[in-house]
Amino acid sequence: MTQRSPATETRTRPARLRDAHDDPRRTRRPNLERQSISFTVGLYLFIAGALLVVHVTAGGV
Repeated sequence: MTQRSPATETRTRPARLRDAHDDPRRTRRPNLERQSISFTVGLYLFIAGALLVVHVTAGGV
């Protein structure tokens, strides 16, 4: 078994990864941290609003 010398080793990325990384017009990846925070805050506000509506409408006469 022969080994390659470090001088002949090539370090290239596949064309698919290289093109996606180097293309300035590529689509932006979603910011998952921002999305999860927005979802949590939105869910909290929805639940708080629903509880407030139930509290006000179930007030009895």
